[in-house]
Amino acid sequence: MKPEARKLIKEATASLCLVDIVLADARFERPMLPPEDPEEELRQQYKRSVRYSIENGNEASDKERSVNVTVALGIRLVCQSEKKEEPKTETVVILIEAEYLAIYKMTKDVTDKAIKVFARFNAVHNVWPFWRHHVFDICQRAKLPILNVPLMAGVSED
Repeated sequence: MKPEARKLIKEATASLCLVDIVLADARFERPMLPPEDPEEELRQQYKRSVRYSIENGNEASDKERSVNVTVALGIRLVCQSEKKEEPKTETVVILIEAEYLAIYKMTKDVTDKAIKVFARFNAVHNVWPFWRHHVFDICQRAKLPILNVPLMAGVSED
């Protein structure tokens, strides 16, 4: 992580306090059973997006501001078929998605740039254990093979 990003995260963590993490939306689909054909390869694919908003408090108190970070995560198992006589096809076998709302109380002013970096790293980090548990729970309840949700590796430095 770049030194500037570390500084911005430090600024945001000094100004924000985690209040709650809420499961806002969830989706599970199993359109087909995994194929048994050895020519068909199964691959996991991942989704992650983050957006945030700053919410002002009620009119009686301007100091009651919060930062709401929505973290959308997904994992899917796809079957790739590479038969010589047919073009390569990709079929979804399992899809699990969830959207979490991480709510942070703003204790003092913080720059928008710091909130953006904080949301992309810390908010995802805060939500990640809930996401891993959700995937594991869905796999168990649906009698599916356990999908590998990797450890949260942070964000790219773009």
